[in-house]
Amino acid sequence: MIDNLMVSVVVPLFNKAHTICKTLDSVLTQDFTNLEVVVVDDGSTDAGPELVREVSDARVSLICTSNLGQSSARNTAIKNSTGDLIAFIDADDLWDPDHVSTLVDLYCAHPDAGVVATAYRSIYPGNLILAIRYLEKHIESQLWLLNDYFDVVSHEPYVWVSAVAVPRSVF
Repeated sequence: MIDNLMVSVVVPLFNKAHTICKTLDSVLTQDFTNLEVVVVDDGSTDAGPELVREVSDARVSLICTSNLGQSSARNTAIKNSTGDLIAFIDADDLWDPDHVSTLVDLYCAHPDAGVVATAYRSIYPGNLILAIRYLEKHIESQLWLLNDYFDVVSHEPYVWVSAVAVPRSVF
């Protein structure tokens, strides 16, 4: 299954010219390379869309819409994607180089899961790490199956949009 698995990366863009190139670089340098990147510009008034157009990688596409909001931009990208697994990243977030391969491994190990997610770090300007969210503090192994999402998140936010992937079949 992993040999021909395609991952669609959804990137909503709105006035993030100062971060979009680093975000796209973190996506395009993943160790899992069978992916497409669908950027939906949601009516930016800065140079963000032009910077995306300058990316010379055939895996990147840009769709421009009027300002309808982040959810609409994500939905537009999903509708215009072809991958088996839909991964999300905000235009001002970064991924570690093995992020997509980790999501794919989780998906292949648990194909019935409606969502797969990784741990994440929150790093703010100046590289100050204000919060580290690693599930390992609550588990004995590297893998954790969450049976009652709402119970868990009532205590602490375990899932971040840029750390999530959803099988196309769920949509």
